This record gives sequence, structure tokens and C-alpha cells, in this order.
Amino acid sequence: MFGQCETFTILTESVPMIFVGQHYSTQIEAIGGTAPYTFEVFDAGNFPLPDGLRLKSDGSLKGKVSEPGFPTIFVRATDAQGCTQVHAYGLQIEQP
Repeated sequence: MFGQCETFTILTESVPMIFVGQHYSTQIEAIGGTAPYTFEVFDAGNFPLPDGLRLKSDGSLKGKVSEPGFPTIFVRATDAQGCTQVHAYGLQIEQP
């Protein structure tokens, strides 16, 4: 795909704070390249999503977590041409 990729970017710079025991929902978005985009957790073996939180392929991050913390996750976006971008998110999970 080298040379065929149009520049695209993960538009969502950061995600809102997450509160333990409360339903959470936010959207990760991309811009540029060739839509549609698919999203996935990158390197989930070393940087997994907290239990109870899921990232759908459409970029929606949803769920309910039970433990506070400050994990980092990496999200990879892939456009319709197979071009990819990765962005790190520092999650802030607090007690309500």
C-alpha cells in the first residue's frame, strides 16, 4: 500500500474521564484517508482495555468498569485502503 495511502488522522485526541460503576460511552473518530474506518485496540497483550470496557470496530468505546486506575491503551484506525494510524490514550478511571 506504500504510496497509495492518503493522509488520515485519528481525530479524537483524548477521551473523557471514566467513573467506576457508571455506564461509559464515547466515540473515537478519524478524518482524511478513505472512509470507512475500523478501530481496534493495538497491542492488547501489553495494553489491554480495562475489564468491562469494549472498543467496537466503529470507534465507540463503551462499558462499565469496576476498578479505578490510569491505564494506557493504543487504538489503531484502519481506512478502506488498509492504511493505518495508531493513537495512545491515557485513561483516567476514578471513583464517582
